Amino acid sequence: MGIVQFFMLVLIIGLFVWAIMKYTPIPDQFKQLILWAGIIVCVLVLASALGLFGWDTPIPRLGGR
Repeated sequence: MGIVQFFMLVLIIGLFVWAIMKYTPIPDQFKQLILWAGIIVCVLVLASALGLFGWDTPIPRLGGR
C-alpha cells in the first residue's frame, strides 16, 4: 500500500466516523466506541503498511540506501 492509498483510506474512515457522529441519534457511549474503532483500524493499517505485520509491502522510505 502506498502513501496515497493510505491517506485515502484514512480519509474514507474519517468521513465515515464523522457522518456517524454527526447524523445518527445513538448514545454517546456508542459514538465513542465507533471513534475508537476507527482510530484502531487506522493504526493497524499504518502498522501493516510499514511492514510491522509482514502482510504488505512497506511504504518506501525517503533517503537512505
